[in-house]
Amino acid sequence: GFVLIKKSYKLIEFGNKDHNILVLLCIAIFAFTLTFVSTFSFSCAKLSFNQVFKRNVKSALRRVAWFVRNSYLKIRLINDDNFDFTEDLDFNEVLIIEKFLKKRETKLKKENFLAEYLFLLSYKLHFFAKNKDIKSLKIELDKFLQVSNSLLDFILNNRPKTFKQTTKKTKDNFDFSKNAKNMLETFSKYIKKEDYPWYVISGTFLGLHRERGFLKHDVDIDLGLDFENIKDINKLIEDLKQIPDITIKNIIYMPNIKIEKDEIFYDNKIGTIKLVDSSGIQIDFCIHYKQNGKIVHGSKIHLWENSPFELVIDNLEGIELYCPNNADVYLTENYGDWRTPVKEFSCSTGTPNLTVVSNFYSISFFLRRLVFITQGKEPKMSYEKVLSMLENQKIVVDKKINIPFIKE
Repeated sequence: GFVLIKKSYKLIEFGNKDHNILVLLCIAIFAFTLTFVSTFSFSCAKLSFNQVFKRNVKSALRRVAWFVRNSYLKIRLINDDNFDFTEDLDFNEVLIIEKFLKKRETKLKKENFLAEYLFLLSYKLHFFAKNKDIKSLKIELDKFLQVSNSLLDFILNNRPKTFKQTTKKTKDNFDFSKNAKNMLETFSKYIKKEDYPWYVISGTFLGLHRERGFLKHDVDIDLGLDFENIKDINKLIEDLKQIPDITIKNIIYMPNIKIEKDEIFYDNKIGTIKLVDSSGIQIDFCIHYKQNGKIVHGSKIHLWENSPFELVIDNLEGIELYCPNNADVYLTENYGDWRTPVKEFSCSTGTPNLTVVSNFYSISFFLRRLVFITQGKEPKMSYEKVLSMLENQKIVVDKKINIPFIKE
């Protein structure tokens, strides 16, 4: 299918902004109508409508695009294959989506249906793990293994041959550096580094170290803070809420699951606090933890590991801040050859220090990723990277799916 809308700053900005009730109503009616026209399901349409009113505008619109893409229309409104369509939903809403997906089973390509269905199963497994319901968890786990193994068979038998190069990206009229500087300035005024020793990481640190400024093609600001430097996480969240013109868009957790015999351990640490300002610029404020001699941060599907570092003071566009003291080690772990600028970058396949989170979402995400790569929607070289990561993490063992966090 063709893509109607290129993913752009303007769209991200629109989804991130706080809209007044009238605009919300218009978006909600649009979401309801488009969902209904593509699914003929009143429950799905109502779900889209309600999500807009719960102010989950960005994920609601992404879900509408997901409905359209998987419906009889088969139109790709946006290139958004990595979206987790269970985001922000409760258990009953996920069952509504499951009903829609099952109706489409015979009409979708088998591997695409299974890849999406695996996400639904992940949601249920997490729900049962959280509620310590071992009986239901075991029933869904059998389905999960069955589906993920059929997907793996497909992936191993369909190594990608070609990759259609995407056309050059059109440049948005969007001054990232200026807006990013204003946002960071406001942030540093209210969240003082003396109270919370936060520091720049990832792309923002790369820009600071390599170009002494923000990266031109960046889309957000990346900051880190060590968990041990937070006396009270609720106070931090309250302090973040006090920053003028900046709102907390959402808080992403890192669910960690361990199952031993019939005992379930479910840990749900805060991974990333997403902040957005009135211009639509985002700060990814990542909480860092010590784990197995490394410093890690991530989301529910990604975990990035770095060698431990100390903090040193530096200056980004006139703002005094902290950054890691081992720039070369840190950036090499994150990017490999960080000295050579690249235009297209994916945090899911371009980072050498990426690992899988101990949960079902992460496994589903990377399997779905591999399906898309075999279909030529992503660079061919990502195939080997993702597959060898799954093998190194012992998720793929002897061409079969293995779940390392389950011990019989």
